[in-house]
Amino acid sequence: MRDHVRFHSTAFTPASADPGQVNTERYGYTLATWVAARLKERGFDADSPIPEDWGWLLGVAQHGRVIRIGCGNVEGSVSEW
Repeated sequence: MRDHVRFHSTAFTPASADPGQVNTERYGYTLATWVAARLKERGFDADSPIPEDWGWLLGVAQHGRVIRIGCGNVEGSVSEW
């Protein structure tokens, strides 16, 4: 089973530091909030993103099951996620 997705997009590149950012070289808040909003539209219960040293962590629940989704940029990039 595939456990990650890697893609290029400037849609999630932050204009400045992410709020609460732990590592100044790691981004993902905008991506994580976008993912959370799309999941909520589909009936999932998604938490607010939590900053980590590698990016942002998002908790998602449905029908008593909880998963964690990590959102972050590829090291050294602001457009590869």
